Amino acid sequence: MTTKLSVSDKFRLFQIIDQCVAVGIDAMIIEDSDELQQVRGRGKLGSHFLLSEINVPKINGILGLRRLNEVKARINAMGSFGDFDVEIEKNDSGEVAKILMKGKKSKTDFRATKPLLVGECVSSLDDDERYTIDLKMDEVSAITRVVKAMNAALVEFSVVNGVFSIAAQDETNNSFEVDFDSVPNFIDDSDCTFRFPSKNLLSILKVASAGKDQNREDDFVTLSLTENGILQIYAYDLRFILTQQVSLDDDGGDFF
Repeated sequence: MTTKLSVSDKFRLFQIIDQCVAVGIDAMIIEDSDELQQVRGRGKLGSHFLLSEINVPKINGILGLRRLNEVKARINAMGSFGDFDVEIEKNDSGEVAKILMKGKKSKTDFRATKPLLVGECVSSLDDDERYTIDLKMDEVSAITRVVKAMNAALVEFSVVNGVFSIAAQDETNNSFEVDFDSVPNFIDDSDCTFRFPSKNLLSILKVASAGKDQNREDDFVTLSLTENGILQIYAYDLRFILTQQVSLDDDGGDFF
């Protein structure tokens, strides 16, 4: 059975794929049923994830995709020939078997992946929230500057006596530390320190801050941290999840 996506669902699908590629998520599942509307994805090393139940494309079934960078490349190539429609071809069980893209003078397709073969994607987060914080755009930029200045592989997030701070170290263990003005909204106000892989963190912050105005007070990026050190960052109605990395030898992803 083949179904044509609405224009809004087509562009939402494209947006999700685009943001996943931007942050290094290369596999995802979209589930749209009476019981569940959810988008979930995973990075190659299983240290960062995507999870969202908002504005899920209406596919009336379940879609598994890998090699998202290749999907994006085909979308871009089709767009170079003008507007085009997107159709999904489903089997009797409701799984999408193929995505079809058809324009006036061009067409292509991409074979979907059985959801069981996509790999483990986070479908729920059973961990109590420790605090949330709305970082102003100049603070988001400060994180990027510090990490790049130190060429740091890990970024340390700390809360001590109610003050949120970051720290980054270079390969010789020289440190750069910054305290921020923004105050966390506490559920648990005990001191804590967690470390995250800087490459994934910066790519997610870049996506989250895209289109925001650094000079507007109401432009900010919301971060949430759980008791076990799982960081959540919100952008485009998507929730990006980053697991803590204790050391450079630790690949994260042990909390699910």
